Amino acid sequence: MLNIVADCPNRENLRLGANDKYRKFIVQAAARAEILPHAVAAMINAEAAKIRLLVERPVYFKGKQKLKADGSPLTKKKSISTGEWDPRSAAQRSSARGMCQFVDATWIGLAVAKSTFLHEKVMELGLFKRDAGGKLSFILESGKSKPLTIAALRSHITKSGTADDANIQAILDLRFDAEYAIQSMVDYSIQNEKSLIAKNYLLKSLNLSERAKLMYATHHLGPRNIIHYINETFSEKSAKSLLIDQLGEKRARDFAEERDGDFISAHRCWLNDYIEQKIVLKMFACDPAAISDGRTIVEIVKAIKEREDEA
Repeated sequence: MLNIVADCPNRENLRLGANDKYRKFIVQAAARAEILPHAVAAMINAEAAKIRLLVERPVYFKGKQKLKADGSPLTKKKSISTGEWDPRSAAQRSSARGMCQFVDATWIGLAVAKSTFLHEKVMELGLFKRDAGGKLSFILESGKSKPLTIAALRSHITKSGTADDANIQAILDLRFDAEYAIQSMVDYSIQNEKSLIAKNYLLKSLNLSERAKLMYATHHLGPRNIIHYINETFSEKSAKSLLIDQLGEKRARDFAEERDGDFISAHRCWLNDYIEQKIVLKMFACDPAAISDGRTIVEIVKAIKEREDEA
């Protein structure tokens, strides 16, 4: 049964439909980042798989419903999307997990970072501890403590989404908790924005829709690759790898062939088009007219790069 919710109007002008159960987390996360909750919803929607249901549908032929020998309607099972975000989302080609598709390394980094929601919650779970001198460590299932560093935690990851220690596994599995995933997506966006500002990119020129697109681009690419995207400094090899990760090898090659075999151009165009399709804040507004439009991500990064050059 589809989860249909009449959630408009409301003071946030926020329409979530089947995902209204996540309203509290989305509004709280948006307030912390000083962004529109519509931006948070759009970023989740771009990352999360949607829960699907098998339903019986009647079979028609030339406009007439087909019947069984006994005269009853002939039906077939069909998979349909509920539109509801799947907290158990898992990527096929990477370690990305959860509604917001965090890879192992990024999630561990957020857990170690002291200013994040995730760090605070892992401390509450007793998996990180502070000694009398104020030094932090993480606790293995055996009870042994180790220095709290990204490298130390990552050394226990054996393959995508899997650790050789139950406590480290518990941290990785927090990606499947919707609240943790949503709050962490915002924390990661805040980190990445601060990093761009520190490099003199002037983000104040962006409106709220444009800021959401840049936030998603940094989430999608990560802090290193977003700089390459802004400055157009991807190598052919890197661009090819990124595009294959997203489309699979055949589709990526076909997409590049349409651009004279240029994977750099193909990846840039693909991400621009993907963000234009996915990060649409109006989709989550009760009154779409109240949400301003924005430039494309290619136009956005060109603008902030030019401003950085001027600075």
